Amino acid sequence: IREAARARYGVVFSSGRSETLGKLTRIGHMGPTAQPIYALTALTAFGGTLNAAGQKLAVGKGIEAAMAVIDADA
Repeated sequence: IREAARARYGVVFSSGRSETLGKLTRIGHMGPTAQPIYALTALTAFGGTLNAAGQKLAVGKGIEAAMAVIDADA
């Protein structure tokens, strides 16, 4: 999934660190990319990649949920 997301959308995900290495897919947005819009980009790319792999997800619903959290914190 990580390789496909990078090839398809240019978005890079991590495979975790230390005890989580290889056990999860990590969405990291630190430093200058620690903005809510980048989390939305990552969620869209992740969902789109899963859809392309045959796991049909309602990506828009996930984005709506993330926007609700962002808007609640604004």
